[in-house]
Amino acid sequence: MNGYMLHSLADIYAELSAGHAIPDIRMAGGEPLTRVRIEYWCDLLRNKGLQHGDRLLLLTTPCAESIAVMVAAWHLGIVICPLPPQTREAPLRIIAEDCGAKAILYAATQRWQSGVAPAKPASFIYLTAPRVTGSDLALIIYSSGSTGVPKGIMLSHANVLSALRSVTGYLQLRPQDTLLSVPPLHFDYGLYQVLFGFYVGCRVILAPPACNPMQLLKLISQEQPTVLPLVPALGAGLAKLGKALKRQADCVRLITNTGGHMPEKVVRDLKSLFPAAGVMLMYGLTESKRAMFLPVSQAELKPDSVGKPMPGLEAKVFIASGDRERPVFRECKPGEIGELYVRGASVMQGYTRPESSAGAEIIAGNYRDDNWLATGDLFSYDEEGDFYFRGREKELIKQAGFCLYPRTIEAIVEKHPQVTDCAVIGIHDEEGNEQACLFVRSVTTLDKPSLVTWLSEHFDSPWLPARIEFIDNWPVNQNGKINKKELVNFL
Repeated sequence: MNGYMLHSLADIYAELSAGHAIPDIRMAGGEPLTRVRIEYWCDLLRNKGLQHGDRLLLLTTPCAESIAVMVAAWHLGIVICPLPPQTREAPLRIIAEDCGAKAILYAATQRWQSGVAPAKPASFIYLTAPRVTGSDLALIIYSSGSTGVPKGIMLSHANVLSALRSVTGYLQLRPQDTLLSVPPLHFDYGLYQVLFGFYVGCRVILAPPACNPMQLLKLISQEQPTVLPLVPALGAGLAKLGKALKRQADCVRLITNTGGHMPEKVVRDLKSLFPAAGVMLMYGLTESKRAMFLPVSQAELKPDSVGKPMPGLEAKVFIASGDRERPVFRECKPGEIGELYVRGASVMQGYTRPESSAGAEIIAGNYRDDNWLATGDLFSYDEEGDFYFRGREKELIKQAGFCLYPRTIEAIVEKHPQVTDCAVIGIHDEEGNEQACLFVRSVTTLDKPSLVTWLSEHFDSPWLPARIEFIDNWPVNQNGKINKKELVNFL
């Protein structure tokens, strides 16, 4: 299959129908994707009454059946909303109402639930559209957002195809590659591995759910992948296990990383485990798929960097002042920390909940597609134009699987009789995991051990800040409020 012939994800079905070879995409040890299953789902979706523009909630599992549903849905112009298979009924209903889902499909059991959202009159374009176009929606991917409320990220076929062209290009993926994908399909990092398979015609093996480092090492030995996409925690566990077992695997030529910073030590250990592999450090967010990548040749020279913008994307670091309705933007100088803004064809269409101010935000430009995405992430860049992730402006901190809200912690700490001011931000530890850092100012001789004791009496252990720093002078903004963006400079 030639990715350059794809103008929308609906063309995947057209290419297969024209006789092009179907890529080998399957779960490890499972059945491969076949035309028969894709055609089965085309007929079923059509018979269930789903039409162009309808939204389908798909509870995914890492198997060929989930992929067959997606390909069939895109062929019919149906928008896929991939969700974790364990999603409970209450959040499922919230999401269904939020995006106006027509039906819910449980891929593992093929259980069907229709009539989820109230019927809406079809728009003129849906009544007359003869085929799927790049401007049609392809995906709505839900993330928890910085308020903990699910928010749907709307991506058009053109958004997805733009990201595929760029990422497969700089990764230099080729038909001879085998991708061993561990991230789940409801996570865009996992879903795009499958789309890479369609785009370049390479083999894609989906790891089973909750795959641990030992299982992954076994799969690597069995499947002989050439490309291994990782997240920091799994990368650290794999590197540690490989070092302990003194194992090596020469089949892997490329390791990719996103979802957080991968420490330099982990990169070194992974290169020992996979001596023929280069490690490509990246930064991205679902709202634009990928944003930055650091070439393999730079990984050891700039281990803390995420590199430059991917092809087709522009990135700037700004500091905004003034009112929210009328912000004044100043571009940062090299080394100065501000918020990252990106623009390009891969940037999302928006959120299903447009009134949400959580997370990233689209800033309208001079014409329809001239939009900047305010990522909510703090960055700086060096004299050579390489970017560095410095923290999250978003309020939610995900520490050890728990969601911590800084203001909730601050409100309790402020009650300590010896604390004058406090602030909580999210940082990353040496393993690349996010954690809460509490900054405290005290007018007395309050010490860290006594503060830790006090905190332990007021917080359950999962909600205790992992790090505490004392500070004498707060960085403040024009309104006299603590400037959290600058607190990372005090670490």
